[in-house]
Amino acid sequence: MTAAIDAIDLKSDSALGESSSHTHWQASLKLRFENRSGKNVLTNVAHRGPLRVQRAFYPEGDRVPHIYLLHPPGGLVAGDQLTISVDVAAHSHGLISTPSAGRVYKNIHQHREQTQSVVANIEPDALLEWLPQENIVFAGANAANINRFNLVGDTSQLSAWDITCLGRPAGNLLFDAGILKQKFEVWRGKEPLLLERAVFKGGDALLEKTWGMQGYTVMGTFVQTLGEMQHAPNELADVLKALKQQLQQENTQYRFALTERRGLIIARYLGHSAIQARELFTDVWGATRQNQIGLIACPPRIWFT
Repeated sequence: MTAAIDAIDLKSDSALGESSSHTHWQASLKLRFENRSGKNVLTNVAHRGPLRVQRAFYPEGDRVPHIYLLHPPGGLVAGDQLTISVDVAAHSHGLISTPSAGRVYKNIHQHREQTQSVVANIEPDALLEWLPQENIVFAGANAANINRFNLVGDTSQLSAWDITCLGRPAGNLLFDAGILKQKFEVWRGKEPLLLERAVFKGGDALLEKTWGMQGYTVMGTFVQTLGEMQHAPNELADVLKALKQQLQQENTQYRFALTERRGLIIARYLGHSAIQARELFTDVWGATRQNQIGLIACPPRIWFT
């Protein structure tokens, strides 16, 4: 597996030398996981531009490779486009995260959108765990964040979240200008299990009104397929009830909701802390992963460095 990554065509590095004459990046990354003799491995890596992966880590043994996405520029400026494609072959499993928060900077050329697009295809009896750290969208950005997860068969499994920070309120830098377009979709075959589309404009009433963001600056969505729990509705009900009691809030510092529909556990967060959102989502992931695939949750080590 290491050799497969070492064999990446490094000629694409020549694009890095063009930063002085080009003001934006068109970067792409294609990954494929396969099961080989009982070990899940990253078998194919293809990249263009400054978007890479580190070697696979195995803190859980051969069953789950942990992969970290690297974007050396550290953020998106006007015209940047990141395209990420993930294929998880039948009977395989992969976990993908990021070493730090993503950033979408103020856009000085508003006609050039800043885009990150993720499309993942998960084949039968396969599982993808997509657990990136948050994206911070600066005031004045012109951004699009697109996530689509395609479950190819009835036994395809997914755990995925998306956490977004609007502005940087800790520095009193609010999202008072700019635009963010968000799409988060989960499909099983041709059937949509979850379709979410939203547009956030700096200074818009949506950010403050009770029917919108309620003044909160961080939002997140976490989805997880039921796995074996789909055949045990009573067990699922008990797990969700216990989680709701555990995560029940006694104040207005954040809003958290947990539901189940169309074969998905769905958790939602509104608050002011990306770390808090991730911790709450990790609690749900930890409480349901063993029922889903028979493994306890193993947070990526990179989160704690």
